[in-house]
Amino acid sequence: SLVSWQSGRMHYLGKVANEQSFHRFESYTHRRILFSHKNMDNKKTKLQESIRNSLAKQGSDFLVPFVSSIISILTSHELSGLEVKKSLKKLKIKNITTKDDQIESQTRVIDFKVYILYAGVKNYIFKIEGLEHYEGFSFMETNKGMIVHDNVTDNPKPLAKDLKNLFIKNYKSPYPVTDVFLDFINKKSNNN
Repeated sequence: SLVSWQSGRMHYLGKVANEQSFHRFESYTHRRILFSHKNMDNKKTKLQESIRNSLAKQGSDFLVPFVSSIISILTSHELSGLEVKKSLKKLKIKNITTKDDQIESQTRVIDFKVYILYAGVKNYIFKIEGLEHYEGFSFMETNKGMIVHDNVTDNPKPLAKDLKNLFIKNYKSPYPVTDVFLDFINKKSNNN
């Protein structure tokens, strides 16, 4: 029965070896899966960062010339109240109301809420608030100066800070006229 004992022992040793091989294989497979998930997470993070950077650039490419154009209108000494109103309409500012010498508008332009109160070159308020993925971004200019924030809501979006930083970096005179802004201006819409 020595043969039977050796056969049983070999079977047992083979089983142990197979289990050890299986555990090594299982451990190797687990490490590969973890590496694969980590690699996928890195790719996903890079893609999200790329999309975020693209959206921030697109927002800045629109806002810089848009804001500059509106400020140019609001601070022009050559334009009458009626000409200011017509010029704002060309920039797709809607819901314009007038009362005496005062012009007021509150409208949505792309992903931004735009508010204008104009009573003359030295008496205006121009405000833009980010909506949706730009939520938290805020720009305001009066005849006294300008302020830009990225946290004006309870839960500002990360993109609000990116947009603020790019906007401040690019908002200068002369401003660049971007394709994003030109596409906006040239796109047909229903004007008031």
